[in-house]
Amino acid sequence: MATKIFPLLHFFTLLYFFTITFASIEEATSLLKWKSSLHYKNDSLLTSWTQNSSECRDWNGVKCSNGRVNSLDITNASVIGTLYDFPFSTLIFLEYVNLSINHFSGIIPLEIGKLTNLVRLDLSNNYISGTIPPQIDSLAKLETFHISKNQLNGSIPREIGYLRSLTRLALNNNFLEGSIPTSLGNLNNLTYLCLYGNRLSGSIPVEIGKLVNLIETYLDSNQLAGHIPPEIGNLINVRVFSAFSNGISGPIPVEIAKMQTLEELDLSVNSLEGEIPEQLVSLSNLEILNLSYNLLTGCIPQGRQFDTFEESSYAFQGNIGLRGLPVTRRCHNNGVEEGNDTSSLLDQEINSQFLIEWKAILLGYGCGLCIGFSIGYFMISTGKPKWLSRFIEEYEHTITTRRRKKQRDQRDNKRRNNRF
Repeated sequence: MATKIFPLLHFFTLLYFFTITFASIEEATSLLKWKSSLHYKNDSLLTSWTQNSSECRDWNGVKCSNGRVNSLDITNASVIGTLYDFPFSTLIFLEYVNLSINHFSGIIPLEIGKLTNLVRLDLSNNYISGTIPPQIDSLAKLETFHISKNQLNGSIPREIGYLRSLTRLALNNNFLEGSIPTSLGNLNNLTYLCLYGNRLSGSIPVEIGKLVNLIETYLDSNQLAGHIPPEIGNLINVRVFSAFSNGISGPIPVEIAKMQTLEELDLSVNSLEGEIPEQLVSLSNLEILNLSYNLLTGCIPQGRQFDTFEESSYAFQGNIGLRGLPVTRRCHNNGVEEGNDTSSLLDQEINSQFLIEWKAILLGYGCGLCIGFSIGYFMISTGKPKWLSRFIEEYEHTITTRRRKKQRDQRDNKRRNNRF
């Protein structure tokens, strides 16, 4: 019996290795064909991809598992080209693809849906255009999907809700439009959501409250309108929630007070109205708050964490109806606006404030007019308004990020000083 089994095992072993070898040759050939359609520098990673070398051993940026290519990483390799000839049908065992920080252009081919074993896909910092194909719904194992800083247009496909393994989604700095799909609520493993710097409109879907594992959320610099849904209070693990520079209206939901892990909250440059909920004082981890340039009224809550914002007046500026620290209009403990003992002091304060505001307005209009004419001339002469718009959006986000870091550093220094 044994004499019959051993030859059979030997046959299947040889067949297995023959199959693997043949598949490996096919993968190498298809990658070399794609390479021939690309342009790159002499010191690029792709110069190691040659016919007489092993893709699993000698090719930079290529890794294999069981003789099959499962990782392709050519980030920042100065590669110019498209994905049209990418061997989607051949590299079916790919788990990791990183083509970021290159010069890839053109659209994302529909064949991307054949990479059903993908766990990480990073196409960010390129010049990819067109829409996100609905065929991404086949990427059920995908955990990280980064395609930020490209030139994508169209809407976010509802098929993105099928990527239930997704933990990180970054679509920021594109030209995406339309509403945020409600199917996003299916991604209950999502920890990082970055959609800023697009043209997204409509309301923030109530389904966002289902993303209970979210840690960082960036919806800023879009055209979102409608109220902030009270379901936001379900995001009990969120540390950063940013939705500045939109058209969001209505009140600040009381339910935000349930987000006890919140460290940064930026809802500035919107149309929020009503009073700041007193319950937000309980957010003991809140280090950065920005509610500036809204339509908020009433007294600023006092006590606990809100007392730490006295030195950072930008948190509440631009809300002419707000009273209390750190703005100049005071409130009594009972919430009634405090008057001065003499009318002359009040008149002086009003006159002084009036002059300061009008000087700022005139200076702002003057600078804005000059900058506006300059930008207009540049756009007409270069014919690249999309590039300029994208640059401005990125610059705005960079300034905001730096301001947040500066504020965080100030708070850390303050804690250290108080400790000693």
